Amino acid sequence: MRRGIALGLVLVGIGLIPGACVAQSMDAKSGAVQLAAADEGPPVIDSPLGAYLAGLSAMRDRDLGTASDYMLTALEGDPENPELLRRAFMLLAGEGRHEEAVDLAERLLAIEQDHLMANLVLAVDRVKTDRWDEAGRFVSVLPDRGLGSLLKPLLAAWIATGKGDAEEAMRQLDSMSQDGGIEFLTHLHRGLINEVFADNEAAATEYEAAFQATLRPTLRLAWIAGNFYERQGDSERAVEIYQQFLADGRGVGVVTPLIDRASAGDVPEPLISDAKGGLAEVFFNFASLLVQEDAQDLALVTLQQSLRLRPVFSVAQVLLGEIYQEQDRSLSAIEVYRTVPKDSPFAWMVRLRIADELDKIEQVDLALAELDSLANERPDQYEPYYRMGNLLRSHERFDEAVVAYDQAVERIGEPAPHQWSLLYFRGVAVERSKQWDRAEEDFLKALELEPEQPFVMNYLAYSW
Repeated sequence: MRRGIALGLVLVGIGLIPGACVAQSMDAKSGAVQLAAADEGPPVIDSPLGAYLAGLSAMRDRDLGTASDYMLTALEGDPENPELLRRAFMLLAGEGRHEEAVDLAERLLAIEQDHLMANLVLAVDRVKTDRWDEAGRFVSVLPDRGLGSLLKPLLAAWIATGKGDAEEAMRQLDSMSQDGGIEFLTHLHRGLINEVFADNEAAATEYEAAFQATLRPTLRLAWIAGNFYERQGDSERAVEIYQQFLADGRGVGVVTPLIDRASAGDVPEPLISDAKGGLAEVFFNFASLLVQEDAQDLALVTLQQSLRLRPVFSVAQVLLGEIYQEQDRSLSAIEVYRTVPKDSPFAWMVRLRIADELDKIEQVDLALAELDSLANERPDQYEPYYRMGNLLRSHERFDEAVVAYDQAVERIGEPAPHQWSLLYFRGVAVERSKQWDRAEEDFLKALELEPEQPFVMNYLAYSW
């Protein structure tokens, strides 16, 4: 997406810093975080101005739920205030409080007919109940600028698909501007829509065109196209697509299970099989672009629409968790990551992230238990022990860290150049455990793997 478009979106959007603070309890056996509302809610504030200021304070503290409630209180006291209405709507929509967001969206459109997010929320609300014509009317009034100009034809194409009109769907995509390097998205959604209408030959042509239209294909594009070829019986092409990501080190943990499945000849279910799924894909695509442009408030609202249409949507769930992590909302991130299906290719990765977030909220033993469980599940993977070592080292439990690092090195065998940090960090833990000779050996080996690595050279020189 062009930087100018994204900056314009941020300027016209509602500026907020969403967050969530809730009480927590822990299940010591499973390591799962149980989220619950705090026993005592936030203080009741009757004054609209007081509630508004309290809402702003809660936003600064990243307490999105409390901020939403205070803004609603302020709005009740001043129901005609457009600024309050906009803020309350964006907070509720970003938090995924859909019924309340729909009500505020209706009120917002009464004073601002082309409000982008309000129209999107109402369009999704109508799609949920198969009111495709009404959804189309909300999409038709989206502004022909910024994000609206990009979303409008894609959403209209999928709404036409929901109505069974393939010709209109393709006409809408033909109208889509190719500025800003999003041509691959047009081809991707052409392929998906052709699949819905059972034109697999045309779908294959569009998927290949999508790869040609981008220098660096996204994992999502590879996943969708690979899934298509697997279902067409062309596992060789599917594996070729997936292997591109292993070649440059991207998405190893996610792609490897896909390669294993394709190589075994197991036929997967289609990733998207109807118009609702296609619309969820559109919202996820644009949420991803907005995150890259640091427009997180808009990304949250867009992503929540994706998950409303498709509640079990692992890539969207992972992206939501990533946003929460970026905003230091550990409990919210853990809660979302726990909803990722266990059979998802992302399941392993999100459990590693759960351990990270447990450590951030000072639940160290639970984090270690999560990593230990992962290490036992996959005896060929070194990363759980590597992360365990890092966690223990950060808490100055150096003797235990050395044991974890030793287990990681044992699983690797002969370290590769990109694994120099494992030896470096083990060397630090060993040195702090007062075993200098062994530490020196690790530092020198790390330098063999990564010559002139400044962190290693600095630590080694200082120690000498």
